[in-house]
Amino acid sequence: MQNRMRTPLGIVFYYSTPVGDERFIYPNMPSWNVLGATGWPGLPVDNRGFRVRGGGGGGGPMQTNANGAASAASAATPATPTTPNPTPTTNVTDPDLSVRWVDPDRVLHSRQFVAEHFPDLKDAPLNETRACHYESTSSRDFIVDRHPDLPNVWIAGGGNAEGFKQGPVMGEYVAKRVLGDEGDPAIAKRFRIPSTEFDPNAPRRGEEE
Repeated sequence: MQNRMRTPLGIVFYYSTPVGDERFIYPNMPSWNVLGATGWPGLPVDNRGFRVRGGGGGGGPMQTNANGAASAASAATPATPTTPNPTPTTNVTDPDLSVRWVDPDRVLHSRQFVAEHFPDLKDAPLNETRACHYESTSSRDFIVDRHPDLPNVWIAGGGNAEGFKQGPVMGEYVAKRVLGDEGDPAIAKRFRIPSTEFDPNAPRRGEEE
């Protein structure tokens, strides 16, 4: 796939809402979208807090642990670091190797974003942070196509951060394609391995948020 797919690391922040104040809780507040950031209100079933995705400036490099060795880490990180800041290294986009460390600057920038757009939450405690990889394709579409050199191999993926929402439908679609049912030719064409690649000089989608 070379430069046709990327796996940037997305950062999410969950802020506490004031006790007894239901303005920031579903259904009293809708999901929202501001340039460079998205989010949604606290959800009753799994209320981790007021969710802010992005709004934190540059993504920066992936990092290794203090010993310089790449390792997996918990997706949840404390708001205030309790261990030395890992030593930055070159971009590591392999989810098995990257450290899910949220740099304090990202926390600060996120809080500044909240203070600007949701001033009543400017002093809200930060419940937790989350960091996870997602796929970004140069076509911005799913990829469901045969390997160009291996006729018995299929490539299926490219959720562009939304894949989990279409999982059941895409699973059925991929199964039909593998069994020889192309379905709608226009959709099959859209889902081919993209011929275009990412501009190496352009900001990485997701990492600039």
